[in-house]
Amino acid sequence: MKVFTTSHFRNKKSGFTLVELMVVIMIISILSGVVLSAMNSSDESRALDAGVTRMDSLFSLARSAAITRKQTVRVLINFDNSNIAYPNKPQRMLRYATIVYLDDDDEWKAYTEGEFLPDGIYFTPALSTKSGGEHLYTWTANINESTLKVTDTDVYDDGSPYKLSGNEDAVAHSPGPNKWYYFEFAPNGTFRNPGVGVVLASAIVQPNAHLMLNVDGDAEPSDMAKGFVVFRSGKVLHFQSGEQIKEGNS
Repeated sequence: MKVFTTSHFRNKKSGFTLVELMVVIMIISILSGVVLSAMNSSDESRALDAGVTRMDSLFSLARSAAITRKQTVRVLINFDNSNIAYPNKPQRMLRYATIVYLDDDDEWKAYTEGEFLPDGIYFTPALSTKSGGEHLYTWTANINESTLKVTDTDVYDDGSPYKLSGNEDAVAHSPGPNKWYYFEFAPNGTFRNPGVGVVLASAIVQPNAHLMLNVDGDAEPSDMAKGFVVFRSGKVLHFQSGEQIKEGNS
């Protein structure tokens, strides 16, 4: 009968070498990075989709309100950076939108309490306006959140246009206290800024940064910005790709 000693078993044992362990750790690190990157990209895309859905619903509600009330209605997007210095306050600039209407006494009043875009998602003026076409307009107005009354500090229909010059650089257009971008529906539901877009992005985009849509040949433009264009009828058409957004600004 063959007898095995303890030393025999010990000699038969095998293990991983240091090189093999390093290779395994490297593979795990690479796979983890790929998975985390995919998850972050997916979360960002979902947040953009949610933001576009909210804005679409807000424009639909504004149009319905104009038709039902037979009054002028505006969708406002906040362009006030005065609370950026207060980190404990919700940051409204380019993230908060609401609806106001012009009543029978020619006074503006809030129609809704408004809502925020998802965290990290912003309205993008530079991608929403079209060179040579309709422009975005700003309006300075204070909304009293207690009484819902609006103090109009601009002459009616005399906003400041946000537009692009011939060399595709945006004209200086700075945020300010109680300043809003506005989109207006007439009492019959027609849109008074036809052809402008409502584009959201996962970062605050600089005025000339509509060119960002093709700076990286490997990036999918639709992951960077999403939105829709509004026609005179008040109907919206969603952009299906970043290229469509880029074409809309050319």
